[in-house]
Amino acid sequence: MANSEVIINKLRATINTRLDMCNGKTMPYVCEMAKSKEGREMILGFVVDLVAQGGFTIIDALMEKERSLNPNLCQD
Repeated sequence: MANSEVIINKLRATINTRLDMCNGKTMPYVCEMAKSKEGREMILGFVVDLVAQGGFTIIDALMEKERSLNPNLCQD
């Protein structure tokens, strides 16, 4: 396995662990989305992309996803 694949797999495992501990009060839309396999995969892809590009931690990327889904947090 290539070094980058190992890193991405470890990142995905860490994100999955974080999603398993999801707090519905803080991130209700992300937590609900993470309950389905398809939703979790979409979140994983989104978070991996933001973290890999730099400038985002896992939590920051998850909150960015929440802001994109939650109409109460949308910024104009």
